[in-house]
Amino acid sequence: MSEQETLRRLIEANPYPGGVGLRSSSPSDAVISLIEERTRTMATKEDIRIPGEARKTPGRGPLIAAAAFVVVLLGVAVGLLVSAGDEPDGNDPAIDPPEETVATTVAADTEANPLPVVDQWVAAMNEGDLEGALAVLSPEASCDLPSGGIDACRDHLGYLIEIGTHFEESSCVESPTYRCNFDLTSELHATMGYPAYTLPMFPTFTLDEDGLLVADFFGNVPVTRPYIPLEAVDLWAYMQPKYPELNIGQPFGPDPYTAEAGVAVMEAAREINDPVRIVEGLQNILGVYAASGIDTCTTGDGNKPCSELLDFYEAIETGLDLQCDTAAASDDEIPCVLTVDSAIHRALGSGATTEDVTVSYRGGRARGLALEVRFSTDPEVQETFVEFARTQPGLTLANNDRLRFSAETAPLWMAAAEEFAGAR
Repeated sequence: MSEQETLRRLIEANPYPGGVGLRSSSPSDAVISLIEERTRTMATKEDIRIPGEARKTPGRGPLIAAAAFVVVLLGVAVGLLVSAGDEPDGNDPAIDPPEETVATTVAADTEANPLPVVDQWVAAMNEGDLEGALAVLSPEASCDLPSGGIDACRDHLGYLIEIGTHFEESSCVESPTYRCNFDLTSELHATMGYPAYTLPMFPTFTLDEDGLLVADFFGNVPVTRPYIPLEAVDLWAYMQPKYPELNIGQPFGPDPYTAEAGVAVMEAAREINDPVRIVEGLQNILGVYAASGIDTCTTGDGNKPCSELLDFYEAIETGLDLQCDTAAASDDEIPCVLTVDSAIHRALGSGATTEDVTVSYRGGRARGLALEVRFSTDPEVQETFVEFARTQPGLTLANNDRLRFSAETAPLWMAAAEEFAGAR
């Protein structure tokens, strides 16, 4: 195509309807003549097509339009050159994806199933792998309790690992909103005598944009359900003077929880619930005839409040001597032998009796005694005296024949023993 023909086509493509000379910007008289001719023709057609419109006075407007037209042509040419060359890099950060693509990506991340990551976290915690558990956690995850101070996840999870916490999944909702229920047990519970004690945890899980786990792990743990049963808070009282730096309170213990605190708690739990310490404490209790935390005394005649039985022993002038085999302790029970001598023994002409006793313990204290209440070394005398006592007013419960042992019934027992001995 000749240069003249190219210029002619450019001029005929000019959409501007007004007439104006472009001499100041034209390179030749031929080009100027052609442009002016095209301009006059389009202006005449414009007048005929819209007769009611006022004509525009020639000025700078047509010149600007023509210049803009040239820029558009140049832009088209550049675009053609680009399209004819290499494709642009799709990873160019200056090129944003379509708006609907961004929204779809965010929605996909929001609805991504976090439960496989939850399984990784649980496995790491149960294996005592703190770094592995932290590696799948988002910075947005919270490990605070619903009360108390702020606990960083590294500290709180470190504490749980040091006390041997096990996370047992009971159920999960496997669709948005993703939620799991867990029962937590620990070596701390078992060491303190509560192997079946569980803590509930039911967090909701999501994933952040990096695929890391987001959850408020302990924010909904019931505040009435502390890490150890309330009857075992002797542990915290025991630790307070030994570990003032741990800021120990009740009923939750150290504040904040840390791995170092977990080590100290386990050490203290082993000390306070040691069978030797339990027996020493029980001997002191029996020496002053005080129950002091012992809940139930189980006899051949059924369960009785230990406080009432000890009051009875004191009232009949009993001497008690407890000897235990702490090395044989198992399943939170200690086998012992209790030697008993009382005014009733003497009235019946018997020396001291020995009874096999089982001491059950937990939470740093003896909680129960299983024993036979005996008054004579002679089995026949023992059996016949007890049957005689059942016939005496006030020595059995009103609604059955179970024997009553208390400070109030002690004088009646003494009188029955003297009467029984006199009749023999």
